[in-house]
Amino acid sequence: MNVLIITFSCIYQFIRYLIPNTRTYKKQVLLPAVYGVNRSFSKQVITGFSLNLSGSLSPVICIVNQDYSGVEFEPTEWAIITDRFPVIGKFFTAEDNIKEVPEAFNTPILMPTHELAFTYSYGERAIIIKPAMPVSTDNDGLGIKRARTYTPTVFMKRVSYLNLQRVLRCVTFQITSLREITHSANNCKDTLIAELDRRGDDTSSRDNILGDLRLVLEKKGLWSPALNQLLLELLSLYNHEYLSFVRSTMEDQNSYK
Repeated sequence: MNVLIITFSCIYQFIRYLIPNTRTYKKQVLLPAVYGVNRSFSKQVITGFSLNLSGSLSPVICIVNQDYSGVEFEPTEWAIITDRFPVIGKFFTAEDNIKEVPEAFNTPILMPTHELAFTYSYGERAIIIKPAMPVSTDNDGLGIKRARTYTPTVFMKRVSYLNLQRVLRCVTFQITSLREITHSANNCKDTLIAELDRRGDDTSSRDNILGDLRLVLEKKGLWSPALNQLLLELLSLYNHEYLSFVRSTMEDQNSYK
């Protein structure tokens, strides 16, 4: 009996590996830049493009833990956090031995969809970043509906926060660069989907599509190494199954509106 249970578990995990998970698609970060903020590199800041519910690409900043769980910000929310860096820094540098959050820091920093609160973790001061509301998911990757909610959370102590400050200029530069090519990236994505539908997604068609798109971008003066890399990632990611997911996502969003 134990052998059967172990065998079934292995088969189940193998099937989950083979069948794409739609949540993974929605959280896929394209053109990523990764910055470690602690010595073990178990906490990272990632910038890149994310596919939102409308089916378009937009710049995001993710702070993730070792298991890749974490929080994802739009640039406007990230700006709120960086504007409050002086307050956060004061929390970490206050000279006292009290193991409680000072009254001045009892109010969390609120963002449209997230909040940052001051706390203690293992006797050290820390900040906790989490969504303002629990995140809901109703698909486990096998087409089985299992509605549940969870709250992805990131704890950050003083050392990680100081390293976050050190990479701030890099993060800001990356987000600025992504914003500059967002319009072109979405146009390329839409063209890519249309051409894959028309030509098919075999290897030769994919190579021809990439070459044609590059020629168009060069004529318009829009081609750049970053945009070329993004196109390569999109070509690697997109297939008929993924395109079906993109269409269904957009149809669901339109029905919701």
